[in-house]
Order: sequence, then structure tokens, then C-alpha cells
Amino acid sequence: MHWGSPSFLWLLALAPAVALFLRWADGRRRRALGVFADEPLHGALIRGTRRGLRRARAAALVLAVALVAVALAEPKWGYRWRRVARQGIDIVIAIDTSKSMLATDVKPSRIERARMEVRELIDHLRGDRVAIIAFAGGSHVLCPLTLDYRAAELLLRAVRVGGVPLGGTDIAGAVDKAVRMFEGSERKHRALVILSDGEDHGGDLPAAAERAREQGVRIFAVGIGSAGGELIPVEGADGGREFLKDRDGAVVQTRLDERTLQHAALVTGGAYVYPAGGRLGLVDLYRDTISAMEKKELGEAQRKVFENRYQWPLAAALLLLCIEAVLPAARRGARPEARGAA
Repeated sequence: MHWGSPSFLWLLALAPAVALFLRWADGRRRRALGVFADEPLHGALIRGTRRGLRRARAAALVLAVALVAVALAEPKWGYRWRRVARQGIDIVIAIDTSKSMLATDVKPSRIERARMEVRELIDHLRGDRVAIIAFAGGSHVLCPLTLDYRAAELLLRAVRVGGVPLGGTDIAGAVDKAVRMFEGSERKHRALVILSDGEDHGGDLPAAAERAREQGVRIFAVGIGSAGGELIPVEGADGGREFLKDRDGAVVQTRLDERTLQHAALVTGGAYVYPAGGRLGLVDLYRDTISAMEKKELGEAQRKVFENRYQWPLAAALLLLCIEAVLPAARRGARPEARGAA
């Protein structure tokens, strides 16, 4: 058996609560009767009542409450197979893992914030295929295009600074790698999401963006960092914390280069997003823009659909309430004054 809304099962606790209340009310009635008359007169006062009828009405009410709780939880048993057509977009996510992503101008750090928001994005995907690329001076495919979001989230954990052996930042190389991953899919359903500070030390990004446009790939760039610049914390030789320096011994300051990211997005008909309020806005970008792209058929699948059976406990509860309402509180033929005394 399956449950459509198992959270309603806690309402089953109302059944024993109702039973306890009815028992308490019956005890209170008996105590009130003891105050009104001595025990030898009780029989005469309640001659028109039948204890078994009272118990039957109470049991019907308690059981009806329990059945209503079960109906609200939507019990399901028995199933049928339904053919479901899956539609979606192919999304490749390229994450910058160069040393500049260790900067903390975006909390807790650029790389950690990027990983957190990509995980949140994956949680919002429904039917879209997703892939993950980590890039620095080179590019590495961590996850090919897949509908297995759990596997994608597990592979996302491998995204870290230093995970790509070649240093530097080659955004153009990441774009070309993503374009090759799209081969075999329809051109109008391709989205490339780049999360980077935009400092491109590698190839020719404008030319790579043009190649992406020719292949029907729309680039959605998310800038990470601040234009004012930030130092890059690294582990020193003694294990302590220090800041990254260049070959001349000068401290390196990393800045967000929006111009390169904006141009890549503009050329391909995509969009550029700048972080605000400590968030990158990746989920909003997906909801407002990427998900609005025309979706393609990703094949059909057989889905097991369980039959909803809430009608049965609900009907039984209504029947019990009707029985409780029509059950007499006293024996037929009892004197009106006796019935009133009860």
C-alpha cells in the first residue's frame, strides 16, 4: 500500500483522543448522577437508557474519525501502467575551478557558492538532461548529459579548486567542450550555463561563443565576484593561511570581469546574471529564461500509477456517522420522564 499524503496520518491520534473524551464525559455524567440521587435510585433514573447503545454510538464515532484520517492520507493500492512522454532541455553547467574562485567576496567563497546554487538548480529540474564540466586552464567532464539527478549531485561534490590539473582560466575551452557534448541533440534545445569570475587567460572566448551560436547553443553566464577585487586565500608552506602571490611576489587581486561573460551571452542569445544579495540567482535564471526555451522529446517511459482508494474509508466513515446519528440513546417504550432524567 502507498500513501498520497502520509502527513495526514498523524490525525489518527484524534481517534484515541475522542475515545478518551467520551469516556471522560460518561464518567462525569455518572458523578453528576451520584450528586443528584443516592445509588439505590440510579436504576430508576436511567431505566430508559441502555449502556450498550451508548458504547456502540461512541465506537462508531471513534472509528469514523480514524477512517476520515485514513481517507485524507490518500491510501493507494493496485496500479496500472501509463506511457509518459518526457520533454526537456539539454543543460550543460560549466563551473570555474581556478584559484581565483577561492576568493570570499561571495560567501562562503566563490566556489562554494557556485556549488551550492548548482545543487539547488538540479533539485528544481524536471525532465531536463543535465551535465557538469569543471574547468580551469583545461576542461574536464564530471557528468555527461543525464536524467539521473541524484548521480549529478553526487558528481558535483568533485567540483573543487585544484581538481583540474592545468592552472589558469580557459573559458573558451570550456565552451568548446560543452558544444561537443551537445552533438547528436537538436540544436534549439541547448543551454550552456557558465559560472565564473570572467577572468579568461586562455583561448579566444568571442570566437568560441560564435561557434556555440552556430551550433544552436545559448550561453547563460553567471558572474561570481566583485568588480572591486578580492585577495585569494591559499594555504602557506607552514600550513597557515596566506594570500596568493604572482611570480614577482606581489599579492594577486582577482576582479569580476563582466564584459567577457556578457559578450558571450549576448552573441548566443542567452543572458547574463550578476549576483545580488549574496545569491547568484541561478534558480531564478532557470525559471524565468532557460525553462521557457522550447523543449524536445526525450523519449517515452512506462510509469506505474497507483490507484487512489480514499473513497472506501471515506464512505465507511460517512456510513458510521449515519449509524451513530440514528442509534437511539434509550430503549423504545421508555417513559419520557426517565429518558429526560438520563
